Amino acid sequence: MIERLRRQPEEVLFFARSAAFALVVATVYWFVSYEPAGTTLLGLFGVASAFAAILLARGQRRAAPATDPEAIGGGPFADESGRVPTQTFAPLQVGSGLAIAGLGLVFGPWLILAALLPIALGAVTWLGSVGAELEATEHSDTALADGMAGLPPSVDG
Repeated sequence: MIERLRRQPEEVLFFARSAAFALVVATVYWFVSYEPAGTTLLGLFGVASAFAAILLARGQRRAAPATDPEAIGGGPFADESGRVPTQTFAPLQVGSGLAIAGLGLVFGPWLILAALLPIALGAVTWLGSVGAELEATEHSDTALADGMAGLPPSVDG
């Protein structure tokens, strides 16, 4: 039984652990507070996490035999190796600009004017990073395809 659990993908184990945690917390919460709304919500969170774990485990079994992890195709169990996006502070910059603009709705339009600069600079930086990342990904995909074109066809046997 323990070995079977160890062979499960991390996605399944994450939801299973979340379910166990939520159900234990719901039980403790009930005996500490006797408050039905919070206990119900915590219990439903545990049930929903268990349901997600069961669905993922069943889907993983249908996708490929447990003895052949390489045969698993797309979906939540796909191989995620590949190009990693470069680091940028642009999302943080845009987010802080939007937060300042939101404060401007309460404290006055001068904060909205002050927020335009970080929003604009962050958006330009972010869009530039996305364009560069797309170009680099297309370049690496083209190079990979060119490299694979020169290989002889594989023979299964």
